[in-house]
Amino acid sequence: MGQSDTKYDYPFCNRKDTKIAWEPAALEFFFGVTGNVIALLLLWTNRHYHRWFSFFKLLTGLVITDFLGIVLVYSFVMIRYASDFTWCYPKPVCQFTSFVFIDAHLSAALIICAMSVDRFMHLRNSVIFTNRSYTFILFGIWIVASLISYLHLIGVGESNIYYPGSWCYFDFVRDTTGNHVMSYLYTIIAFVIIIVTIAINAVTLCRICTDPEQRGKLMDANEVSGFYDFHAMIFITSVTVLFVILWTPLVVDIFLHAVNIRNQKNNETELLLLRLAVCNAIIDPWMYIVLRKESLSKIAEIFYRCRRSRKSVNINETDALLP
Repeated sequence: MGQSDTKYDYPFCNRKDTKIAWEPAALEFFFGVTGNVIALLLLWTNRHYHRWFSFFKLLTGLVITDFLGIVLVYSFVMIRYASDFTWCYPKPVCQFTSFVFIDAHLSAALIICAMSVDRFMHLRNSVIFTNRSYTFILFGIWIVASLISYLHLIGVGESNIYYPGSWCYFDFVRDTTGNHVMSYLYTIIAFVIIIVTIAINAVTLCRICTDPEQRGKLMDANEVSGFYDFHAMIFITSVTVLFVILWTPLVVDIFLHAVNIRNQKNNETELLLLRLAVCNAIIDPWMYIVLRKESLSKIAEIFYRCRRSRKSVNINETDALLP
C-alpha cells in the first residue's frame, strides 16, 4: 500500500501522526449522520402537512446533500483514524472523496442561495415556478455542482490529500496552471454565491421589517411554507449567517493559495477551515429540528406558561400582604 500511494505524491500517505485526536472527526460523523437522519424522518412524517412546497423541497435537498457528504466522506476518514494512520487513501478513493466533498459544499451553498431567492421572489409576488419546477431546480443544482466538482478529475487541476492525511480535496496547494484554474473557478463561484445570498436575505429582511404587511406576500400556496409562519424566516436567516461564517474562511484560504500569498501551505490551518465548513452539514439539520414550527410552538407555549405561573405567584403574594 505504501509504495502504490507514494507514486501519487500524496505527502501524508506514509506519515503516522498519532498527535491528531480522533474524537473531533468521530463527533462530526456521529452528529452529522444523526441530525440529518432525524431531519429526514421529520420531513417525511410531516409530508402530508407541508405537501413538499418550495421551502420544504429545497430543505429536503439540503438535508440529503449534507447526509451523503458526511456518510460518503467520513466513512473513509474514520478508517484512516482507526488504523492509527497506517492506512492511506489510494488514489481512486482520494479522488472520489475529494469529488464528494466539493460537490456537497457547492450543492449546499447553491441550495441555500436558492432558498433565499425563492423567498425574495414570493416577497416581490413574482413567483414563476410551479411546485414541480422546484424538483427540476434541485436536480439542476446537483448536476451543476457535480460538473464543477468533476473538473479536477479530468485535468483541470488534481486531487490532493491534506494534513494530517485524513481528507482529500482538489489541489489548491501545489503551484500548477491546472490547480490555479480550478482554485480561481471555485473561489469565484463561491464568492458570487455568498454575495448573492447575503444581498438577497438583507433586502428581504429589510422589507419585511420596515413593512410588516409585506410578510403576507411571502406565503406559498400552502401557508406552512411561507415566511409568514416565522419559523422559515428564522431558519433561513440562521442558516445563511452560519453558512457565510463557516464556509467563507475555507474559500478565502483557497484564494490566498491561488494568488501565492500562502505558498505550499498544507497544515493545521487547512484542517481547521475544513472542519468549520463541514459544521454547516452538521448544524443545518439540528437547526431545523430545533427551529421547526412545532418546536417553536412548544417553546412559546412553555414560555407563556412560565409567565402565567409567575404572574399567579405575584398576585397570590400581593393578596397575602393585603390586610
